[in-house]
Amino acid sequence: MERQEVATSSQTHVLVFPFIAQGHINPMVQFSKRLASKGLKVTLVATHKSMQSQDSSIKVERISDFFEDSDHIIDNVESFFDRLRIAVSRGLPDLIEKQNCLGCPVKIVVYDSTMPWVLDIAHQLGLYGAVFHTQSCAVGAVYYHMHKESLKIDPAEGSTVSLPSMPLMETKDLSSFIYDMGSYPSTLRLVLNQFSNWEKADWRLFNTFDKLEGRELDGKPMANQDHRTNHSINVDEKGMIRREEIEMCIREVMEGERGNELKRNAVRWKELAKEAVDEGGSSDKHNDEFISEL
Repeated sequence: MERQEVATSSQTHVLVFPFIAQGHINPMVQFSKRLASKGLKVTLVATHKSMQSQDSSIKVERISDFFEDSDHIIDNVESFFDRLRIAVSRGLPDLIEKQNCLGCPVKIVVYDSTMPWVLDIAHQLGLYGAVFHTQSCAVGAVYYHMHKESLKIDPAEGSTVSLPSMPLMETKDLSSFIYDMGSYPSTLRLVLNQFSNWEKADWRLFNTFDKLEGRELDGKPMANQDHRTNHSINVDEKGMIRREEIEMCIREVMEGERGNELKRNAVRWKELAKEAVDEGGSSDKHNDEFISEL
């Protein structure tokens, strides 16, 4: 279908569709606020009635009673996303048609990377689609090379992996579901599926800023990740984290010079993040470029 032209409305209308998890919603809400502050009409797409916007410039529209027809939480990742996809495939076109009838035609759908099939829906309706990665570029690079099968994993103790323009890493610097592919197979399939139609997206957006990942954005070093998805800690022979290990980690963060160093570093990154999003900052400029292309 041909791309829809900007219609009678003077505002470019953007649908922002976050995945329903707090760590995914917050970055996309903040991005929505930046777009709205620059004069765009922004509508957040929700699949749960509890999702509300505290910003009057952003409207929230529900498209599905996805959770209301079930009395329990779906504990199977793949079943959850299958049901979500069915619900969204029905509800999203209806919402877009509703906006058209109201004289507020949508031009682009910005969607969470965990729902790549939203891009297919957008393109079928003649809209642009922008994938939004709520994780960092470094993490995305690892998943991307896994998807492309260009990252070879040797699970043996002390083995290393290398990626183009990235430093040599130990296998266990990676997420556990990557170096131990049998540990969380559903999660692994989910993160790799983010790139199933990645090249078809009209824009690719990441939740980062230049000074945080300047080298990664240039195709250089990445940060480590945990026992599940972030920080490596000691586990026992059964893979369990003992209370003594948790206590030691808490004391390390809260007490002594190591804790003070972490606090100083947190303040530094907070200031750099603020600098990036302030007017004229790197993220602000990137947002302006995105808007001008729209």
